[in-house]
Amino acid sequence: MDSARLRDVIPATYREADRLLARVLAVMPAETTIAVVSDHGAGAWRERAGIFGRGGSAKFATYSGNHRLFGIWIAAGGAVRRGGSPSDPSVYDLAPTVAHWLGLPVSAEFTGRVLEETCEREWAASHPVRRTPTWGPRTIPELGPVGEGADDEYRARLKALG
Repeated sequence: MDSARLRDVIPATYREADRLLARVLAVMPAETTIAVVSDHGAGAWRERAGIFGRGGSAKFATYSGNHRLFGIWIAAGGAVRRGGSPSDPSVYDLAPTVAHWLGLPVSAEFTGRVLEETCEREWAASHPVRRTPTWGPRTIPELGPVGEGADDEYRARLKALG
């Protein structure tokens, strides 16, 4: 069965991600802010049994279809208060908070809020949240048609990366 053969893949992937993150943390300056963010995750299909059909299950109340309603957001360094924990964070809070960390004004178009409670007090005192009504319209450049040989060009570029 594939599940038995693949059962160590996700834990091994987490270990590799942790190893790579440790390498980054070892060389990054203390004033650098870093964030690790996940999507909402998903449960195995077998976990869905009973959700929509016979009986349902309170065990899966934090699922939306095959998706969990919660992900992870871990941040450290620079602007981030050590041991700080946001109160009732939302996925929508990520963009305004990161914009604030970067010194950008927070657009009123954002649905979320700046998680100010996660910021170091001294940093927050010298970096008040700046606001703007909008960041303006988003422009998407015209790409034009893809020419003959484009696949060959991309293959060559990928091969050059190693």
